[in-house]
Amino acid sequence: MRTQIKIQQQLNEAYDKLDANEYIANSPVQFIRQIANRPNAIISDTEFCAILSAMVAWGQPQKSIEAAKSLIDMCEWEPTRYIYYGDFYDIPDDKQIYRTLKGKEFKAVLHTLRQWYDRHGSIADVIAKNTGDASFMDLFYMLCQWFAPAHMGNPDNNSACKRITLLLRWMIRKDEIDLGIWQSQRINPSDLYAVLDTATCRQALHLGLVTYPKESWKAVEELTDVFRHWDATDPIKYNLVFNSNNL
Repeated sequence: MRTQIKIQQQLNEAYDKLDANEYIANSPVQFIRQIANRPNAIISDTEFCAILSAMVAWGQPQKSIEAAKSLIDMCEWEPTRYIYYGDFYDIPDDKQIYRTLKGKEFKAVLHTLRQWYDRHGSIADVIAKNTGDASFMDLFYMLCQWFAPAHMGNPDNNSACKRITLLLRWMIRKDEIDLGIWQSQRINPSDLYAVLDTATCRQALHLGLVTYPKESWKAVEELTDVFRHWDATDPIKYNLVFNSNNL
């Protein structure tokens, strides 16, 4: 088994060689960046696009990309207007949105979003104005509550919360791939947790980076601890190349 130092070296080399354009083209993040770059887009458009994309970000990558595009197309690339006017309420309860996600659960999430955004405008605005003690984990648990009808997980239930950790990576890290619009002095990339799916968990277990033998919050914490030991300021950069290397 390779030592952690050797694994870290290989991942650092892979990250240095990472083709951001190729990565974006093979990820739902492509739509988030497209929305963000539209001339008339507002921050909530970008946030809603990321949220919708995260809700379908599991299973085969290409299927997730197709599902994300379908949702953005449904909003006619104006998700704030779509959600603000409640157009989603017309979706049948039994409509299959993606895999096990049905219309009833999807609408319940969007209803919560509609109410919250009507009061606050955007998550980025709230973070920018925050002068209290709100933390990264406060944001994390707020998202867990919002997404509960879609069964996106909660650390308290030992869920890996893959779609939520991915959403947070998109919105807190800032580079050529991730957008970083939720980054602040209080909330930054060092807070992020590993994005753990079946393939990542299997590989991390094989390499001896985790001991917990299934996708779970315990395994997420184990892998995150390793990543933070390797890079305390940007630990989740390793997620970008973890499964793409022949380790």
